[in-house]
Amino acid sequence: MTKITFLLLGIFLVQCCESPNRGLRAHNDAQTVPNRTISASDDMKLIGSEVDISISTQQLQIVDSILTSFKNDKEIPLSKKDLSNYRLEIRRDITSENELIIGNLIVKRDPGKIYVGGETEFGIDVVYLISQKDFVVIQRAFPK
Repeated sequence: MTKITFLLLGIFLVQCCESPNRGLRAHNDAQTVPNRTISASDDMKLIGSEVDISISTQQLQIVDSILTSFKNDKEIPLSKKDLSNYRLEIRRDITSENELIIGNLIVKRDPGKIYVGGETEFGIDVVYLISQKDFVVIQRAFPK
């Protein structure tokens, strides 16, 4: 997987997983998604359509570990946990023999402001080290 694929995966999952009742809305203030049922004819329409994003089970487990850790982190104020203010980058730690994965939740920044450290009015940058064996978050850090 390329870095771009992981970035797109992260953005997609952050938007979709922010709340189970949100559907595929991009932001909290977006219009509600109309109720819709899927019929057998819809399935047939999808067979020939192009796949937008294909996510492996491993990738889902990595993103799930990061988002679960982020949401349950008591050191991050609730006001700074709006996932629409973040992007997710996932990399393999090629410097480690322990087969670790690095997950960076990077908060958006106002381009007109200068920030010192990894915190803005929107949130806090967070780095996660994840075991590739069982996808458990081993360590969390706030870059300064």
